[in-house]
Amino acid sequence: MTSIFATARQRRFDATMVLDQGRVVDHLGPVAFRFPMTSNGEATVLERYDEEAEVFRVRLEVRTRVVGFLSGHEGGFRCELVPATDAPAELQPVRHERRT
Repeated sequence: MTSIFATARQRRFDATMVLDQGRVVDHLGPVAFRFPMTSNGEATVLERYDEEAEVFRVRLEVRTRVVGFLSGHEGGFRCELVPATDAPAELQPVRHERRT
């Protein structure tokens, strides 16, 4: 199977999703798509810290009005907080733009 990401060229996923007057607006780079809420899914995310296991727990479900359950994920993770003053240059945004 060939992947669209199997390339030597550096790629970044640049997207923003906002709710505007009952419509979802997906900004994919410089392009914006508007969708009515009836055609979109609703994500429910439950997050908590399990002190006994010392693990962060996450549960996600995506549902649509038409299809019902679409996808989901449940898992846990541990993390180490390290002091930082700024992100490395290779992790910073390529550009900044105002989106409303």
